[in-house]
Amino acid sequence: MSIFQSVIALAFDSAPIGIDVSSGPFSVRLCLDEWAHEQKVTASFPEPRPDASARPDLTLALVGSTPLPQHFLPSDISRCTVYEDEQYLTIWMPLPEGVLYVWDFENNKGVMWCTTPVIAPWLLGRPFLPLVNAYVNRTDWCPLHAAAVGRDDRFLLMIGPGRAGKSTAALSCAAAGWQYAGDDFVLINPKLRRVEPLYTSGRLRKSAPAELATGLSRFVFTETDEFNDPKFELRFLARNNEALIQGGVIEHILIPRRIGGHNFETERAKSGETFSAMMTHTRLCSLGRAAQLTKKLFAATRMRPAFFVDTGNDVGAIPAGLQRILDGRS
Repeated sequence: MSIFQSVIALAFDSAPIGIDVSSGPFSVRLCLDEWAHEQKVTASFPEPRPDASARPDLTLALVGSTPLPQHFLPSDISRCTVYEDEQYLTIWMPLPEGVLYVWDFENNKGVMWCTTPVIAPWLLGRPFLPLVNAYVNRTDWCPLHAAAVGRDDRFLLMIGPGRAGKSTAALSCAAAGWQYAGDDFVLINPKLRRVEPLYTSGRLRKSAPAELATGLSRFVFTETDEFNDPKFELRFLARNNEALIQGGVIEHILIPRRIGGHNFETERAKSGETFSAMMTHTRLCSLGRAAQLTKKLFAATRMRPAFFVDTGNDVGAIPAGLQRILDGRS
């Protein structure tokens, strides 16, 4: 038995609690130990899809109460280490996270093994991300660093670097009752021109306008202060029997930027600017199989024309401004 098989076998033997969830269009079986179950990792995923098959698309184990044997660790645990061949992908994320990921391509099984007493809140907001990416990279779907919100299954996909206004725009729409597919990572299918939610999570900086924080207060599950950047960690759930977490057809691609405008004026983006806005951060968080990711993101730039948009400083005006764009009136 290879060392990778040993890691997977030991992890699944240590994770007897099985729970079904979904991630994007895929059905997922989570196998957890008591430690992982107590941290409520399942709340980060949408509920199982009604059309889910009895056999999950991928199976993921999360363990933390069982010590990780030293011989499973890389020789230098202070550095991020990535190994990939045709059968396995392994990633070691050093402290303060202290997480070993192992993915089995043939059997669509993966392990997230934590070596710290608790999972960092930001990591709990997007658990198993490298493993989900490893699976979807062999499908027509693609992970993307983006935000996405919509009305009546018609969605705006917002791409670009951090602090450009993606999360503020997406969360202001979520607070106003829009359908929400994510403010950090989502799944897209360039062939179908669709976006789907990977997770139920969101992140709001404490420096955000008070009216936005108030509107989202019912979704806050904890507060963090990592790297002197205080944030509220959010979990979105079904509301009044209407699913807030949802995906749909991508009608427009926007690249938010803050340059002092107030009227949601748009400016056509060049294809290279669109590709760069999609690729830069997505690649940093999607280790392995770069050629497949690049090909899909290039196809994604042709789903719809992309436009720069300044969402302004009035958070309360964002949903109405984005509604005009969604309706083709801006």
